[in-house]
Amino acid sequence: MNNWESLKLVGLYNNPGRGRHKLFTLEQEKIIKEWVKETPKNLEKVQEKIKKNWNITSSKETIKRTIKSLKMGWYRTKRRVAGSPDDDF
Repeated sequence: MNNWESLKLVGLYNNPGRGRHKLFTLEQEKIIKEWVKETPKNLEKVQEKIKKNWNITSSKETIKRTIKSLKMGWYRTKRRVAGSPDDDF
């Protein structure tokens, strides 16, 4: 409330630096991108490399968000073909 009294409406805005900081640096993100290119279907191996090299524990979801922030696509692989082909052709 002190900010409201001294700065009025501007005092209610959040200051920069709020929220959780990034887990990986930019250099680490580039290395993670290369590791994901090596084994795109197995993020457990990427998790192991991160733990081994940097001693950082991360989840697969964190790795997926990092991949997404680097403009890489992340899609689930389908186990079987959907439906049957049309007989009209």
